[in-house]
Amino acid sequence: MPISFPRPLLRSPLQLLVRADVGVVAVAVLARGTKAANSCVEGGDELAHYLVVHTPSERDVESVRSPTRLRELAEASIRNDQSPRWLKTWSPDLHDDRIFTLWEADNADEVRTALAEFGFLDDMDATPLRVREWGPDDVLAAPE
Repeated sequence: MPISFPRPLLRSPLQLLVRADVGVVAVAVLARGTKAANSCVEGGDELAHYLVVHTPSERDVESVRSPTRLRELAEASIRNDQSPRWLKTWSPDLHDDRIFTLWEADNADEVRTALAEFGFLDDMDATPLRVREWGPDDVLAAPE
């Protein structure tokens, strides 16, 4: 369920948006000294992006699981009319066992369901975080 809340007047052009079930989920660029109206974190017609942090699980490693259906997940993800869609995966380096995946979905539960359905990285604990992409161009484009 989306949370609506008033955003305070900030001195910084950055505004954190918070959702109770996933923690800090996005950073939005606001003009300096601008006061945003009440807003809803979830909403609109666009699908959200979720960065999923996969960490090694403390669960029993001896458990029997079905094979990962990675090819089927990839095929389902390239269809533009499907939600959720797996977009990318990052593996940091040899000294970090975490894996990061990027998804497009209506909500975090869709991502969790897809991970379970396809057995994707099911030997790890997954934490989906709703994110928004922004960078220097967005900051510079914001009115002063």
